[in-house]
Amino acid sequence: MFPLTASLPGARVRILQILGGRGMQQRLWHMGLRPGTELRVIANAGGGPVLVAANGETRFGLGWGMAQRILVEEVREAAAHE
Repeated sequence: MFPLTASLPGARVRILQILGGRGMQQRLWHMGLRPGTELRVIANAGGGPVLVAANGETRFGLGWGMAQRILVEEVREAAAHE
């Protein structure tokens, strides 16, 4: 388990836990970002916004602080198709 900010562009990850407060968790929940959601990292320049795609091609730009509090795991390609 590692923060979303540690993910490289092109990586596929699954949200495991969100460490933010109630407001942040609700904001992400309404965006469809919750534990179990799979993401594809589109851009992560380090220190700036992290651009991800969820549920196909819905794209979100997450600020560095918010992305730092989203804990994820890598999704292996074989596991993604099972």
